[in-house]
Amino acid sequence: MKDAWFREHLAAPQAAVPFSFAYAGRPSTKWLAEWPETVEHKRLDAQRVQFVIVQKQPVGRRERRLECVVLEVLVPAGIPGRLSRELDQLNALWEGMIENGEY
Repeated sequence: MKDAWFREHLAAPQAAVPFSFAYAGRPSTKWLAEWPETVEHKRLDAQRVQFVIVQKQPVGRRERRLECVVLEVLVPAGIPGRLSRELDQLNALWEGMIENGEY
């Protein structure tokens, strides 16, 4: 499940990069597409997985590095009380930010 979120929101070809800029008169979306990319993941514990996407300039020393730790919190369906409501609100807020490109 954690892997699916990462792949959908950060590693998919159509995923929006959470930043943009220009270098040498070209937008980053143009020249980053030309840089080789590696994706690594490491399980930190039972609930967390760290993902790292690195793109390195073919000639030179520049690189783009995106690190993300995905946390999975399992709450039984129908759990009563404040925790369930707060997690639902947090999830809705986060999904809205992703949809709007706000990260």
